[in-house]
Amino acid sequence: MAVADNCSSRGGGVHVTKSSPQPVDAQEQSDSGRSGADCIPGLVSVIMAAYNCEAYVGEAVKSVLAQTYQNWELIVVDDASTDQTAEIVQEFANRDARVRLLRNERNVGPYPSRNRGIAVASGEFVAILDSDDVARPERLALSVAALRDRPELGLVGGTSWQIDDEGTIAGHPHPKKPRDDAHAHQRVIEKSRWAFVSGSCMVRMSVLRQLNGYDEFFRYAGDLDLLLRVSACSRIGFVPEPLVMVRHRAGRISTRHRHEQLALARTAQAQFRAKQKGIAFNREVEFENQLARMKRELGPLDYGPLRDHYRTGKMYLAGGKIEKARREFAHILRELPWSWKTRARWLYTIMLLLKRRLASWLTGQHDRDSQAQ
Repeated sequence: MAVADNCSSRGGGVHVTKSSPQPVDAQEQSDSGRSGADCIPGLVSVIMAAYNCEAYVGEAVKSVLAQTYQNWELIVVDDASTDQTAEIVQEFANRDARVRLLRNERNVGPYPSRNRGIAVASGEFVAILDSDDVARPERLALSVAALRDRPELGLVGGTSWQIDDEGTIAGHPHPKKPRDDAHAHQRVIEKSRWAFVSGSCMVRMSVLRQLNGYDEFFRYAGDLDLLLRVSACSRIGFVPEPLVMVRHRAGRISTRHRHEQLALARTAQAQFRAKQKGIAFNREVEFENQLARMKRELGPLDYGPLRDHYRTGKMYLAGGKIEKARREFAHILRELPWSWKTRARWLYTIMLLLKRRLASWLTGQHDRDSQAQ
């Protein structure tokens, strides 16, 4: 049985509010002929939603151009950026016909933008890449091989390296690797949680079409919702390699919309479990309840920027960049001096720095003694 045959449509008995299609300009009207049911075998459609990321989008596009698997198309949907993002992508499109640029007339968010890109894509497989991340050269090749070798898989993903604003690797692969495909699938089905980094996923186009793409109700947690719905109708596979380099920077959705993202993620998990049990579920009510709970648990203060500093500090600490880690933890302590967890990590970085300086001093003293002799 083909993997898409088991996939039910997006609603699945649960009411879904769909966004109206975004208008396209006259130049893009010709794209509508590409949204038919036929896919080009072996072609990978890389979908990239971009908004005000002129500092990083060029590197993201170059990482696609550098893939060892060259049978791809890159569809970048500019979400009404106010900087030079669209102009940078257009320069690449002028040089390589495989790169295409679509422009939203107004800002609609990442998931409606991805859906727009998917609607005109022609590939047998769809890979998502964020506009500030970097795909490793083997990313497409490894994912396509996994899907071709295992016809029962509807989606595959892997781990990632963490990079800082400058693009240097600053941490170990994240998250911890599942043992195998079965372990990855079990983590999704039984725990309703991610088995790997969302930006490393590749999905069969047939599955995406059966599921009607991303559910735009989950505006800040659409990746998790899609993974759960795919797992209900096909197997989830794991590629045991870091496939992307995820840029860790301030101002992300998880920082700016922390309460809503957590509430939507828990709503997606509750909806998935309700479908498994075949019970009625009102996700609008569930979301409001979860949002109120998140605000009670997390409090009214905006800790988002401080969370960014904490995560960045941990990332630098794991990557051996001790002085940078110390600075991140010190910034938090100036705002939250009572944070014992941050203070413990800050003291740990101080200890490591002193240890390094002592070792350096002892090495220098030994060299001086040797020269004196």
